[in-house]
Amino acid sequence: MWRPTVSLIVISLLVALAGAALTSEARAQVYPPPVGSLTLTSESTSAPTRASIGLTATLRDDQGNPIADQDVTFTIVSQPGDDASLGSLSHTVKSDQNGLAQVTLFTGSTLGQIVIDVVAGEKTSQITVQVLEEALPATGGPPPQDQDGEGFSVWLIAIIAGGALTMMGGLIILARHRA
Repeated sequence: MWRPTVSLIVISLLVALAGAALTSEARAQVYPPPVGSLTLTSESTSAPTRASIGLTATLRDDQGNPIADQDVTFTIVSQPGDDASLGSLSHTVKSDQNGLAQVTLFTGSTLGQIVIDVVAGEKTSQITVQVLEEALPATGGPPPQDQDGEGFSVWLIAIIAGGALTMMGGLIILARHRA
């Protein structure tokens, strides 16, 4: 009677240990894996005022695999003015299947440094974007008008005069060719 009882106890312990192993393995599959790393990058670390810059947070688990469907919160923690934004001062998005979460930073109108924090789970990362210079006006269009509107008039006259000179040159070449 002694031997069957010991065997039964040993078998019961083995079954309990196997059940515990299976249960903890099932829990690891149900819950999202812990974040192993969180990095924050930007398209550029410097920009002019009133510019838009893409920010990307990359989430990886302890094995380096991407983490999808994780809340990622981007927050402007300091700025030189009061009009830099991510749509607001703080913006939360979900990471995609590649472990990426993206937002766009609007640099605002004031020169200086904008510091952005990102948080996912217990991990944080930070980046600084330097707003260096005023945005230059687009080239190729008419010059800015003064208060009398003369800037536009001068531009229009220059285009008409250039067209007239080109037409006259073409007529002279045509006349010489016929003669």
